[in-house]
Amino acid sequence: DFKTALESNPEKNEYKWFTGGRLNASENCLDRHLKNGKRNKAALIWQGEPEEEVRVFTYHMLHRKVCPIYLPMVPELVISMLACARIGASLPRMECSAGAKQFP
Repeated sequence: DFKTALESNPEKNEYKWFTGGRLNASENCLDRHLKNGKRNKAALIWQGEPEEEVRVFTYHMLHRKVCPIYLPMVPELVISMLACARIGASLPRMECSAGAKQFP
């Protein structure tokens, strides 16, 4: 656990933020909301095209959702990233604007 927010040595141009701190994105984005009474509140609102295509996910729904890793820009992409964070897996960033054909 971190003791200070910033350790700095301006003469050497060295700055360390939250030394010793740890971040679990899944805990921060999901789990804490399951425990504080927000489990059924909207956590992710996705607006598609056409405009009437709207999907709403609660914190509870996100917590329970499992999906594949290769995804276009849809809510499941966020869900996959959070799932990887939950288990400590790294998720390499791939540019997918060209579509699936760019991947072998």
